[in-house]
Order: sequence, then C-alpha cells, then structure tokens
Amino acid sequence: VVPMDAVCSEPLGVVKIIDVTFIRGGAVMGKSTVEVILRTDCDEADDAAASDDSKDSEGFPTGTWIPITQSVARPHKKPPPQAAHGIAFLNNTTILHRAQEGEITTTGPSVLWGARHGSHADRKGCTITKIPEGGVLVQCGGIADDVSLDEVVETDGKSWTPVAPMPRGVGFHTATWCSGVLWVFGGKAGGVATDLMMFRSNRNTWGIIEKGNPPPREGHTSQEIDKQIYVFGGAGRDERPLGDLHVFNPMTRSWKPLPHSPATPAPRTGHLSSSFGTHLVIFGGWSPATSHLSDVHLYQTLSNTWQRVDMDTPYPKRSWASYCKVPTDDALTLVHGGVSPDGTDSAEMGFLRIDS
Repeated sequence: VVPMDAVCSEPLGVVKIIDVTFIRGGAVMGKSTVEVILRTDCDEADDAAASDDSKDSEGFPTGTWIPITQSVARPHKKPPPQAAHGIAFLNNTTILHRAQEGEITTTGPSVLWGARHGSHADRKGCTITKIPEGGVLVQCGGIADDVSLDEVVETDGKSWTPVAPMPRGVGFHTATWCSGVLWVFGGKAGGVATDLMMFRSNRNTWGIIEKGNPPPREGHTSQEIDKQIYVFGGAGRDERPLGDLHVFNPMTRSWKPLPHSPATPAPRTGHLSSSFGTHLVIFGGWSPATSHLSDVHLYQTLSNTWQRVDMDTPYPKRSWASYCKVPTDDALTLVHGGVSPDGTDSAEMGFLRIDS
C-alpha cells in the first residue's frame, strides 16, 4: 500500500522517500521506507542503465530499526525484561522466552503478547531452534546456578517433552538446523568448549565431533545459508572477543576459516545475527574497546565480502538480546530484550530490516 498523496504532488524525475505498508491476505505484515523515482515508461536499455547507476550511487546497503511501540490488545501485557534468553517462531506466532512460553502476533510495529509459564527450570544462555521436519521447537542447554545443563526439551507450543540429553552440558552456545541435523557448537561447559554436537531428531540420538573445529568460544552466532553454517565472533578462553568467521559444510563435516579484511566487523561477543538470501547479517554485541555496539554489517557469501549497513533509524546499543527471523519476511528480524549500556535488562522489542 503506497500513500499516493505522498508522491502525486511531485514532478516527474523527483526522488521521494515514502513509507510503505506490506499487506498479505488482509493482514499488515510490516512497514518500511522506500525510495521512489517518479518517471515515465522507458525502454529496457534505459531501465538497465538506471539500475546500474542506482547500484553505483548506493555505496552501502541500508537498513532500519522499527521499534514495537504498542500492543494491539492488552497493552499492559508485554514480554518482561530479559537477556541471554531464547526466542523462536512456531506456526508463525509462538515465541519461547527462557523459562516463559508466550505467543506473539506481529502486525507491523505492533504486537499482541500473552504469557504462559513452562514447566522447565529457569536458565540463561539456552538456544531454541525450530525443527521443520517435526514442526516443533527444541530447547538445548543453558546455565542455571552456574551449572551448564545437558537438558534438551521440545514443544509443540502446548507442552514440554524431554528428549535425549546432549553429550555435554553447555550454555551460550549456538544450535543451527541444517541438512536434517541440529548442530550445537561451542559454548560454556565448565570452561569454554570447541565441541560440535549433532542431534538427529528422527532418531533421538546425539553424536559429537571433538577435533578439527574452530577455536573455543562462547557468545558467538551461527546461521545456515545454502546448506552451510556460518559462525562469527564470540569470546575465547581468555574472555577476549573474537572477530573471525568460519563456515561448516555438513556434507563433508569440515570447517573453513574465511579471510579477514579491513571491512570485517570489530571483534565482539553477545551480538546477534540473521540471514536472508545469500547474505549474513551481524549486529550489536559487546566489545571491551567500545562497550555496547549498535553497528550492523552484511556479509555476501558468494563474493566473501563485508559491507557496513547504513541505518536510517539506528539499531539500539545492546548485547545478549534474543532474535529470530520473521517467517513471513526473509529480510525482517525480530529482536527482544538484551543488556542495555547501563547494565540493566531491557524489555524493548522491534524489527531490524535490511534492504540490500
């Protein structure tokens, strides 16, 4: 839906920034700002030339932060302040938060939230991952009372069911579904781990790869892109943030370090990541040099190049927030909570949109 009164008053050839609402099936799916050039029809050659000129003039990809400012109903009911918790969509509506289960219905910058309590223990640094084959969410590990948990439970959004425990308890790890297997890498397990554990949900069994993995880390991120897993950053055994990028091929079960460049994001831990198409997105986090970060970076896996994203509306400075991709929009990431620069847990929620 384009507000025509925003453009019809302008002469042809004028570049105009307007707000656009995306609607599917009568429901508002999101909002964004777009750049519109008012013009008459032209031939294909002119279109191609204009497209090339546009790419050259853009320089960097752009993005925007869309805060969720209100609730559709029950505005007093919102997710509580949290950090280092898990979050995931199930059936496009359900989100899991650490020791709380809740539902969220997204309608652009608004949400409807209703809390329900799960039956498992409170913990931080757990992961919650959707298993497409079974239509369930699997929660792995976490840390409770300074103990790394090996507990694994799954839910269909109604109840929790224990499944086979991990070979080792971990927290602040990553769990990524790729090629029919849940891959759990790194994390805190007494010390900082470098193990790669794999869960086959159809067999309810675990395996572990202890050698040939990247250096030990916790607080890193991972994303599946084109049936490979990209791991960035985290903190090593000396607690120093890392700025390296590694890719794992599940078919060959081999890792490959990717080259560092001047455009590579600064080392960080407690950051967030997302992906769309062949792009990896890294944003936020914590670094001892600059404390809480708000920068956003885009990695193109086809060309192995980094670019910094120019944000129309800045992403807030925070670390240890939870995040998940919005199923209805590949370029939209839902973010909740995290640690604010003053050290307190945040309840802020919003969408990060990347326009490449």
